[in-house]
Amino acid sequence: MPPRKKLTREERLEKKRLAERLRYQGIKIIPKGILNRRKKKQKGTIKTVNQMTPREQRKARKIWREKAKRRRRRLALQHIGNAPATLPTSDDEVPPNENINQRAQADNEDRSRQGEQEIY
Repeated sequence: MPPRKKLTREERLEKKRLAERLRYQGIKIIPKGILNRRKKKQKGTIKTVNQMTPREQRKARKIWREKAKRRRRRLALQHIGNAPATLPTSDDEVPPNENINQRAQADNEDRSRQGEQEIY
């Protein structure tokens, strides 16, 4: 395979400008999912919590709680499954405390992410 030719400064700048132009065009184009969501919201099929009746709010929050519980359980199991295997130690050595409070750590991460997520 022949060695690659070095780009001159002008060629690099032109390539960079082209990439920026393409990136800006991508930003301007609205994805289909966002357009579909806007249409549904205008029709009224998607409601925010303050537009729901108290009964609908309870139902939606119950579903959210169940989904959050499943997600927390899944992440905790995944986190435990990804833990590095510890080498067997002798009776004299104290085992490393790597996997203590994993559930508490997973809960803290979920709580921090809850503020970032949008409520649907």
